Amino acid sequence: MKKHVYKIELNTLTDVKNFVNLIATSNLSSPELTDGDKYTINASSIMGVIYSLEWNNLFLVTTEDAYSLLKDYIVEATTRD
Repeated sequence: MKKHVYKIELNTLTDVKNFVNLIATSNLSSPELTDGDKYTINASSIMGVIYSLEWNNLFLVTTEDAYSLLKDYIVEATTRD
């Protein structure tokens, strides 16, 4: 199954709130945020997303294409099998 991986940039708590709102109201199934190394959280968890602001890198991983939904927060986009 293909996975869409988006490098995300969230700079403010307003960005976090708006990002989580977009994720929570979308039809994305099981969107996850990861640091690309060892941490992974549910992308619709506001507390988790606030915690992830401490990470050096922030990636959204989903099975659906979310580029048009989240383009304001995407720095880089890739697809992997």
